[in-house]
Amino acid sequence: MAVSQEASDIIQRKKLQYCRYIDTNQLQQLDTVIIPDAKLLFLQSDGSVMNAGGTDFSFSSRQEFVSYYGSAFEGQQTMHHIGAGDFEQLSLNEIKAIWGVIYYSSTKEAVGGLMASGGGYYYETWTRKDGDWFMSKMRFERAFWKITRSE
Repeated sequence: MAVSQEASDIIQRKKLQYCRYIDTNQLQQLDTVIIPDAKLLFLQSDGSVMNAGGTDFSFSSRQEFVSYYGSAFEGQQTMHHIGAGDFEQLSLNEIKAIWGVIYYSSTKEAVGGLMASGGGYYYETWTRKDGDWFMSKMRFERAFWKITRSE
């Protein structure tokens, strides 16, 4: 089923907002993009669940994701660049979207610290609720990840 231009425009705008809210630490704004009981999963290139500090990047709610991300990445800065979405209408109230992404993560100091870059694909389900579209499922599959350290 073809996706309407209006629906794809809304979802594209909200995905851009998702990236900006993550990158600018406006995590409280994610309530305009992600439903409360969304499932968010982040996978390594080998298919295993990403893990940092003993925490699997598998979240069963928006709040769980926001709470973890807000504290775990407090000393870092990120920048996400997404490609155009590939959309498929699954039902009247559900759209599948796939996005390519390149992202950067760095410690905040200008000299020294860590710099990393990565890329992969977001596989998402967007659900219509009260006349608007919201991310209800997200699976990120990392294609590559490179960390460099500056002395």
